[in-house]
Amino acid sequence: MNDLRASESQQLGALIGYLNALTLLDVRLAATLDTSHLALQDSWTRRIRCPTLLSM
Repeated sequence: MNDLRASESQQLGALIGYLNALTLLDVRLAATLDTSHLALQDSWTRRIRCPTLLSM
């Protein structure tokens, strides 16, 4: 059972590292809004469209 927990913990750590690397890449490429499928509709009223954020 300890081996299973250790493996799951290692897998979770790898996933977190991967997602952090993707986030850093988005920041460096200035592509965070595109990757998250966000679009600024109107900067005066600050309306933001976010149709697919939960489906990522």
